[in-house]
Amino acid sequence: MVRFCRTRYFGEMESPKPAAKDKGGCAPLLIRVAIGVAVILAIDYGVTKFFESKYPHDIYTNPLIPFENYYLAPTDAFLASEGVTSEFTDDVGVTARFFVLMILPTACMVIIAIVLFIIPFTKKLLDYFWYAFGAVAILILIQSFFIPPVLTIFDRDKKVMTVYKHEWMMVASKTEIPFEKISDFTSETHFVSGFGHYDDIRYVDLFAIVDGERIFIADNQVGSGRSLDENAPLLKWQQQELDAAILALKIMIGKNPMGPPPELLQNGE
Repeated sequence: MVRFCRTRYFGEMESPKPAAKDKGGCAPLLIRVAIGVAVILAIDYGVTKFFESKYPHDIYTNPLIPFENYYLAPTDAFLASEGVTSEFTDDVGVTARFFVLMILPTACMVIIAIVLFIIPFTKKLLDYFWYAFGAVAILILIQSFFIPPVLTIFDRDKKVMTVYKHEWMMVASKTEIPFEKISDFTSETHFVSGFGHYDDIRYVDLFAIVDGERIFIADNQVGSGRSLDENAPLLKWQQQELDAAILALKIMIGKNPMGPPPELLQNGE
């Protein structure tokens, strides 16, 4: 039976409005997720191409590319620590780094959203909450592009190497070292064992030698998988890229009197 409700004016009747169709289901959510991933990939591609055109590498900085770890900086001469690794690939790009870094904030945000929804007088805060979530996502995207744990920039005009250490997306320390104080560059591999050797990771660390002290300037993942041999040598192409990067650094600071051998520098291209 359909009920009619009488309004304040006698004689006027109005019937109940038909219920809105349920637009639930997984499809709309999956479409939004796909659009979000596509937007992040487009931003990644566009920003990277802009920086590549703005700060193109030359024969002296091409060998440094493997140790940039897909970060960006307003120069062609810089190094970075990887920050995020994966057992599936040795090359974690900006988009992959963004989604990995979003895991913990997303988990925390979901918990907070559930609490706000359960408590009656806080439901109205949910709208503002999603704005906060968007702001966090933007900050993490910026971090994925520009803020590695360690960023080393070489200013070839001022002849200064600057090492930035970041914590919580802020500069925790800044060390400026004139080229003339750098006596050499060296490397060392280190091994990280995780989950009972299920996810072993090997890194190559780069160091600048300053007054006999080693200063960490960058790293790069060179292997991952199950039960890696800690003492195994680098693959031939990895050793060539490492040698080319160290040689390029020596040339940059003027510590290689023999000049740049083009055939070795080209290994870093």
